[in-house]
Amino acid sequence: MDRVIMVEERASELAKSRPSASGRNAVAAIIVLAALATAWNLGYQRSRVRRAMDLWGNDHAELILNAPRAELMRLAPLDAAAEAVARETVEFRGQRLRMIERRDVHNAPGFIHVRASLVEDRTFNWSDRSRADDATWEYAIRFIEEPRRATVLISPASRRVALAETGVAASIGPSVEALTKFFREQFPCPNEPRDNRRRRPNKRNGLTS
Repeated sequence: MDRVIMVEERASELAKSRPSASGRNAVAAIIVLAALATAWNLGYQRSRVRRAMDLWGNDHAELILNAPRAELMRLAPLDAAAEAVARETVEFRGQRLRMIERRDVHNAPGFIHVRASLVEDRTFNWSDRSRADDATWEYAIRFIEEPRRATVLISPASRRVALAETGVAASIGPSVEALTKFFREQFPCPNEPRDNRRRRPNKRNGLTS
């Protein structure tokens, strides 16, 4: 008899500790809603980058976002006189450009936003289908994770970007000002030889540099 009572008491305890049907349904509903919210968020994020990803290609887009090295280069056309002394060249659709200056910008303030903007659809003017062959390419950002590279050319004057490795190009009309501002912060006086630039005050000790 005592054993029966103990079994009944144990069964009663288990029944009390077991979630009710309504409790189980509530937990299941929460899980379903969380899964739906996650799926919606993923779909929304993909919708923001879909056309940019198609433009660059998945591999190059991943480099633009995550490459551990990034170099910003200031460019100029490569003519016969400059070819012999050109330190490095970039080619785009048969056009050769020479590097004038280079900066490591991986950790530069604001560069994380430059990376993100290059893979967001809203950065581009998709309705502008003008040709890029006549663009004046002033800058390039090279994203590097050896042996992979993605070299994005930028023409503020033509409001266009291109990928040297594949030859694709697009308009960046809506965001060219923000990109140009970042470039000029890295190369403060892009139209002057670096050695002739005005010496800037060193805010830390009041000296010039």
